Amino acid sequence: MGDYNILIVGTDPSVIGLLNIHLEEEGYFVTISDNTLDAWSYVERKKFDVIVLDTSELGTDLHTRIRSHPKTSKIPFILLNAWGGEAGIQPGPRDYIVEHIDVEEIVRKVKGFLQVSGKSQKLDSKPPAKSPQPGDLPIDLPIMVEDWVVFKGHLEKISIHEIMRGLSLMGKSGQLLVVYGNRKGLLSFMQGHVIHAAVGNLKGEKGIYRLLLWRNGQFLFDPQTPPMVQNVRTPTETLVMECARRLEQYKPMLARLPPLETRVESLSLSQYKTLSVDEIKIVNIVNRQPTLLSLIESSPLEDATTLEILIRLYAHRVIGQMEEEEVSDEKTAPKPEPPAAALEGNLKEINIGEIIQILILIRKDGRLLIGWEDRKGEVYLQNGNITYATVEHLKGESAVYRLLTWREGKFRFDTGVAVKSRNVQKSLESIFFEGLDVLEKYKRFMEQFPSLNAYVEVISVTGQEKITSEEAKLLKIVNECETLNDVIHRSPFGDLKTLEILARLYSDRIIGISKGAPDKKSRGVDYNQIADDLFG
Repeated sequence: MGDYNILIVGTDPSVIGLLNIHLEEEGYFVTISDNTLDAWSYVERKKFDVIVLDTSELGTDLHTRIRSHPKTSKIPFILLNAWGGEAGIQPGPRDYIVEHIDVEEIVRKVKGFLQVSGKSQKLDSKPPAKSPQPGDLPIDLPIMVEDWVVFKGHLEKISIHEIMRGLSLMGKSGQLLVVYGNRKGLLSFMQGHVIHAAVGNLKGEKGIYRLLLWRNGQFLFDPQTPPMVQNVRTPTETLVMECARRLEQYKPMLARLPPLETRVESLSLSQYKTLSVDEIKIVNIVNRQPTLLSLIESSPLEDATTLEILIRLYAHRVIGQMEEEEVSDEKTAPKPEPPAAALEGNLKEINIGEIIQILILIRKDGRLLIGWEDRKGEVYLQNGNITYATVEHLKGESAVYRLLTWREGKFRFDTGVAVKSRNVQKSLESIFFEGLDVLEKYKRFMEQFPSLNAYVEVISVTGQEKITSEEAKLLKIVNECETLNDVIHRSPFGDLKTLEILARLYSDRIIGISKGAPDKKSRGVDYNQIADDLFG
């Protein structure tokens, strides 16, 4: 999306996350920075159309520096000053100051700047495909997630109750940002316990229960955000159970109403005198709040009580769906969107084992795609178990064990994707029990090497008469590869066995670590020929 590059510079993760979601929904490619030093390095390397800068925390130095450079002086700025007061600059024709955070206003201003620059004609067209990035998978659906995101997802695929339960059971700390249109909710976790909640004007437990009605929107988890001041006193286990109870209570009610995004209006007041006091309260709110959800939010009654009244009013035609004007212009018709991932993120702060456990705990079936540089893997989940796994040339349990060792890369989970065949027969408990053993041995072997990206080479022929056929096979591969990771992935043996053999060859000084890419052609010994001789 080279024509729509937006840079957001700020330190408040809730503001950054909210802006990022809304700007990406408009089709822009967004880059995030939490400090001015990195932001300047981004500006030097990449052309940005608009920069959004939070001056309340980071000041105006970045603005001054960019304005003073001839190559960047014309980039439009949106300057956020969330706590009011002067931004400390005299705004120019390409500057716009926002005194209070208003996402809609910021998005409108971004569009306005692009209109002035002559790029507005592309705003309603389908965005061009993003250039392939490390970690994107060239299979069916790409993984396109920002490096700073641990994981994010969509509420229509994974509910707030499910993700809250998963984070709780995994003992995670951090902040969960939930966005639905212009609505925003925050949940703060500390070691798996929900300690703070804020949803609009609702705080604490009431805010959490309100989120249960949000059936659309997005969520984003950030483990780096420090815990917020506690306003939730109920134990998280009790909260999760109460959320489950309320969802069961809401389910039949919501089935009898149109979607909560539906715009409604009063249809008839002929039965007004027969209405109860609470029903009259709701009818009066209908005239001020156009959608069912906004009506529930404005109701002085409990959400369940409000839903019951709405069902009665809807059934007796006291209120009904507002007739929308027909749109004849084909250009204004919404364009089909690519299917959104239920969950996607990075493996820097959370590993594949934890992701699988969360998905299993919340009983989600589907396909998990994992990418790391040019490597790719797939894991299918069904009925609380792993049914199929593959990564490179490995399949079944061995593929799962390899994926458990990955500490970098990106992932994407899609629901409703099934695989016909099955190559994993062991139970999830057995896989993770053996996986822990694999990880322990893997860690022990890796202590002998600086990293998987270390360059390896054959350095000695001493004792070559004692080399086994398996060692000769690996020496042949070492002779053809550059890094330890390359050798492991080309090895015909499992990861642990390969590392065990390499560790033994390293200990015997037959292979060693080089500072750079080794020159394979300069060696005096042909280990390919030795291997061929040993194989007979």
